[in-house]
Amino acid sequence: MRLFSLLFCFFCLTCQLVAGTAFQLRFTDDIAQICSRYVNSDWPADCRIILEPAKGTLDLTKLANYPAGTRFALLAAELNSPAERRVLLHASADWWFDCYVNNVLVYSTMGRGNGGAADKVRHAFSCNLRAGRNRIVFVVERGVDSMKFFCDIAETATPVRTAAPPAMERDLPLPPPEEPLKFHPAITHMTPESMLIRVVTTIPVALGAEAIFSGGECFTAPGDGVKRTCHTIELGHPAKRTQGSFRLFARDGKKYPGLTTSWPVRCFGGDGPAKILVFGDTQHSTLFRLDLLKKYSRLAEREETDFVIHLGDVDSTTDNFENRYFGAFLDPFARMFAGRSLMPVRGNHEFIGREKERWNDFFSSRKRKTFDTFRCGGIFFAVLDSGTQSPTAALAEEQRKMLAEALRSSAFRQADYRILVIHGADIAPENSPDKIGLTMRRILAPFQNGADFDLMIAGHVHRYRRIEPGRYPFPIVTLDGPGGIRENSALVVQSGRDGLTLRAFTPEGVEFDRFTIPGRRKFPGFGTE
Repeated sequence: MRLFSLLFCFFCLTCQLVAGTAFQLRFTDDIAQICSRYVNSDWPADCRIILEPAKGTLDLTKLANYPAGTRFALLAAELNSPAERRVLLHASADWWFDCYVNNVLVYSTMGRGNGGAADKVRHAFSCNLRAGRNRIVFVVERGVDSMKFFCDIAETATPVRTAAPPAMERDLPLPPPEEPLKFHPAITHMTPESMLIRVVTTIPVALGAEAIFSGGECFTAPGDGVKRTCHTIELGHPAKRTQGSFRLFARDGKKYPGLTTSWPVRCFGGDGPAKILVFGDTQHSTLFRLDLLKKYSRLAEREETDFVIHLGDVDSTTDNFENRYFGAFLDPFARMFAGRSLMPVRGNHEFIGREKERWNDFFSSRKRKTFDTFRCGGIFFAVLDSGTQSPTAALAEEQRKMLAEALRSSAFRQADYRILVIHGADIAPENSPDKIGLTMRRILAPFQNGADFDLMIAGHVHRYRRIEPGRYPFPIVTLDGPGGIRENSALVVQSGRDGLTLRAFTPEGVEFDRFTIPGRRKFPGFGTE
């Protein structure tokens, strides 16, 4: 028999009630402890207190005081129990939730998500209440289109659990940097000659950067002298595989506390072997994505990879872009990956939301483009932008021009191997509603469908597959993503005398596939499901 419904509420630091009657929430004790577990979340600025009875499924975004773009909400209820007892909770959310009872995590969907619409898929789990006062807290992270939530409670004598909480490391919050840095600086778009330093500051300031490498080689980039809060600084480095460190400085000579720190950097050259870590489609919950980054950083260190490619769809939407993409992705990437550069690929989720134009602030190439070419060791990379489900001819035309110029370059002609990287490959059946592959088709058509390339690596389909040459003259590898056979997977690509060796890994670093591509020759038996 159902006993009661819960009253839930948003909250903020001031904790001023705006509707209903309930106990006074305080941003202290267990509430503060729970909030501290969600690194770079929107607490408390994007939260409001809103008290609402849980009558059926509640869409939090439809409430009058919901701040647009908020990705987290904390909902709490205080329950008085006459004695110790076990209760059964039914809950669902669009798309992720954690449930705490008396500050203990009892259930979580932060790993695989809700598994279906919040008004159709309910999660059932039991927990113990103590005699007297109990506090139940839900942390809800929104999906792409809505932020729906449902919960009720019933008596039960039998423990019930439909799924175990994911085995994630919950000690992820990291201390923020000192002023004027809002986040830790990150390295992107490394080539054999230079790299881009991405920085966000809390105040407008003109920044420069300098680096020193093994052997004493020094490089300095004074910057353009313009005061801003979003910075991209191109900094040179030795044209060889080496390590060093860089630091930032203010052009006005002021000694800011946050600019006294040095950060590591790993460089690669334009010749010799190369080893690259590739993964993508990380539009999981924030906690799950941070857990992925930590696990993949260990894989990168163990395999001694030169840099990292992300195949796009960092998050589900671009709303609150600075916190989502820099705060909850680039910042932890910079801290965890020990000076490695990131090569970003734009996915279709980077076109969703109110701040999609800000992608160029943090991820564009030196020419402010969403596509690029470069060389690492003996591998030539062409990074393409597949656009959206409604691709434009203009986007394909720009990339055709880039590719035509690249194919004439010495970097391309002298490369041992040539790899295409894209978010959405042209692999869907002709009658499929998924049209994201049309951009790839338009780009490669003038070049014999890419006959001079050895391999393509793609994401988007959230499924690990090896697709042998057919529609295109090169093999295609796609990786796992949310809801796939695995929630994510990574590829380590290594060049050598005998070909490209590719090894597929789970986030835990367990190898589950390995194969070799011997250059531009056919490779029978490559395809696999």
